[in-house]
Formats: sequence, structure tokens, C-alpha cells
Amino acid sequence: MFPDLKAVRAVLFDGTATSATAGPAKGAVALGRLTVDQHLQQVSWAGEVLPLTRLEREVLVALASPPLRVWTYRQLYERIWRADYLNDASAVRATVKRLRAKLRDASATIAVDSVRGVGFSLVGTTSHSRQ
Repeated sequence: MFPDLKAVRAVLFDGTATSATAGPAKGAVALGRLTVDQHLQQVSWAGEVLPLTRLEREVLVALASPPLRVWTYRQLYERIWRADYLNDASAVRATVKRLRAKLRDASATIAVDSVRGVGFSLVGTTSHSRQ
């Protein structure tokens, strides 16, 4: 896990400088190599658009939003599905599983980590040992 926002920025920016003139399009938010464009409803990593569903995109946006933290199953479900959580984490787990695969396919240096019995958080893969 990231100890603080500075650590996640180091992973997201991967040592690349950002320019005010080469910033994201209007309505888009850039976090280093990760760009979320709310108007186009798309997420890109290092300039490549990720083929995410609405649910996958919203999970990633939640996990990447400051302050970085562990999101419980309840918090993710209520934010993404906009419904009351009924103690069934299967929908959240299935969405995270698909999101993880797409991040791996894009060679992203971020990943979604499980916090057993609690929920999920965003981590850097360069400093995180994967199972």
C-alpha cells in the first residue's frame, strides 16, 4: 500500500514531468500516467485508453481519489451501484477482478490490492509483491 499521497504520485508520474500546456482535456483529471475523462467516460494509462466498463471505471476513480485509503465493500458498493449494501461482496469482487486484469494488460504500475475481510486499496506494483 502507499504510505501517503506523495508515494502514489511517484508511482503514477513514474519520474515524468507534467506540463501545464500539455495537461488533460477540459473535464479530465490527470494523476500522472492515469487520466480520467469524465466527459468522454474513459480512463487511459500512459495515453492508451483502457477498455473499462462503467463499473470498473468508477471503482478505479474511487480507489484513486484522495485521500488514498482502504475502501470497504460497503463504501464501494454504495458509491458505485448507488444502492444499499446487503452484505454480498460478490459484485464488488467480480468488478475488481476484471479491473485488475485490464490494468495488468495495460502494463500499469498500479494495481488493486485486497485487504482481507475489509475491501480494496490502490497500490504500486513496483514496490508491492504480488501473489
